[in-house]
Amino acid sequence: MSQLSVNVLGEKIRNLRQDLGLSQESFCEPITNSEGKILILSERQLGRIERGEVASPGLEQLAFIANRLEISLPSLLSDDGDIPEKYRELKQRIIKIPSYREKSLADEKIKILKEIKAAYYDKLPEDEKLSIDILEEIFGIYLQKGILLKKKTLIDSYLNQLITKEIYNQNDLLLVWLFLTRQVRKPLKEHIFNHFITKVISQSKTSSLEEGTIILPICLSALYLLFSKSDYTLYPKLIEVANFTISKTKEFHRKPLILMVEGKFELFVNCDSRKATELYRRAIALAENLGEEFLAKKIEEEMKKDF
Repeated sequence: MSQLSVNVLGEKIRNLRQDLGLSQESFCEPITNSEGKILILSERQLGRIERGEVASPGLEQLAFIANRLEISLPSLLSDDGDIPEKYRELKQRIIKIPSYREKSLADEKIKILKEIKAAYYDKLPEDEKLSIDILEEIFGIYLQKGILLKKKTLIDSYLNQLITKEIYNQNDLLLVWLFLTRQVRKPLKEHIFNHFITKVISQSKTSSLEEGTIILPICLSALYLLFSKSDYTLYPKLIEVANFTISKTKEFHRKPLILMVEGKFELFVNCDSRKATELYRRAIALAENLGEEFLAKKIEEEMKKDF
């Protein structure tokens, strides 16, 4: 079995910790090993290791983590799933591709999903299979314009478990995203919506890069839903989280949409048409500079409709 890269190791540690339902604070409580030695790891050290920012974690740090996770050190350091790097790249690509209902983007999503299904799916560990199943449902809803809303979905199977979890891992975040996509054409379940969004906001600052790529579409989906209900209570916080996450993940192609959302907030909440106009124009200009002509046209149409 191959040894993990620091990024993959950090992701593995985070996922295993979250599966145990432990926050970083509770995880880092001092422990005593079998030899009677007290092991210590600070929250700051754990956070840096989980984000892949430590090039070579120390043996004592890794021993603490393995002890806390109740696994052996070799198990911690080995790539037990032998997940191909190409699969990881494809999975990240499909999450990062925006959903503007543009045919070329939709075709790209379908192509990637077919490649994953054909080349990797049957050999993936169960948690990765679940990731792909959730992504299929999410994009199925986008691409089939609500047809899948008539069917029982994965969120129905995992909803109660998701509500009780303290910390969300990648699949939990994907399930939140799925929940939001289904809410677009259904009456909003406000108490569940608020519960999920509050959880996502609370862990956004300490999220990994991979989790950040999921938090961004969650923010955008939540902002869309809130706007459709004329509820702007969480708008400023969601915009703040989105901007922070864009800076961290470098997904600048998402920025035009956030600028447009900020423009809507200024127009409909602060009643500042001058500032709103400036934000819309910045969104259009940035989309054009990024080569996103379809998005620029959509934002321009939205601006005309709003004004």
